[in-house]
Amino acid sequence: MPLALILSTMEVVFWSVTPDPTYSAGYAGNTARSLMIFLLGISIFYTGEAMHRDRELRVEPVLWATPAPNYVLLLSKFGTTLVLALSLITLVGLTAMTTQLIKGHPIEVQAYLLTYSVILIPSAVFWPPSLSC
Repeated sequence: MPLALILSTMEVVFWSVTPDPTYSAGYAGNTARSLMIFLLGISIFYTGEAMHRDRELRVEPVLWATPAPNYVLLLSKFGTTLVLALSLITLVGLTAMTTQLIKGHPIEVQAYLLTYSVILIPSAVFWPPSLSC
């Protein structure tokens, strides 16, 4: 996660950001574009890792022997992947805002919320279920 955070914000830290409509929209757009690949990687890696870890620790037979519906077991894996992705989105957004403040550009939180809620959050919600099916 630290590596994804650093790589997602490198563009806004070291290069100048052009104000698309505003500086905040430029910063949010640049970080959203570079963060998309990491969200896909998190979905693939952590979903696969959770399944393989259950098999390796021989927990899978115990899980399937419990009197719980299948959706309960899958929702827990989906929930952990979603929380991890949302925490990465939050950390990248806060880092971009901090960088924007350090560079002396005004911050508009609404631009970050709009960009992330339209691009990143739906990606984080819909990628893990499609990969685990």
